[in-house]
Amino acid sequence: DGDTAKNLLDLLYDPIKAQIVANADVITISIGGNNILKAGKNSFSLIDHQMAEEGTLAFENDYPLIIERIRELNSNAKIVAMTLYNPYNTVSIRYYTDDPKLHEEVKPYVTRINAKILGVEDNNYRVADVYTHFLINYANKGKMGDVTYFYPSALFKFTRDPHPNQTGQNEMVKIH
Repeated sequence: DGDTAKNLLDLLYDPIKAQIVANADVITISIGGNNILKAGKNSFSLIDHQMAEEGTLAFENDYPLIIERIRELNSNAKIVAMTLYNPYNTVSIRYYTDDPKLHEEVKPYVTRINAKILGVEDNNYRVADVYTHFLINYANKGKMGDVTYFYPSALFKFTRDPHPNQTGQNEMVKIH
């Protein structure tokens, strides 16, 4: 929890973690969200663009090094990396009329991070495209509250937390 791409890269140099990676058949990667999460200010109603840019640049630098390090440790393991989703709805719902604007403000950072994730060329590397699935099935329908704690929902608590709820986690498993 809370790890950035740099934190993951550092963990890959820990002897115990390196041995685990070296012995793995399948490696899943879910990283990048925390590189930009802190840019969400005032309960995610404002975006600190400088902070988002810095986190995105750090990810763009660190992610290729993560893949390189994994391949140094294990050249044959299957890698499944997950794209980031944008927690904002693309349509206005009730009290969140600014969210389509915020979706567009966050989109360039998420797009750049996902481009790095999608851009890896490796025969044993696959991408679980959570971004596209959540965009089409939830964000474009004003239903991100169904898969995150970001919006009120009849079934789930509301904390303006962009992390996935259990339904969101279940959807991610299906995509994987």
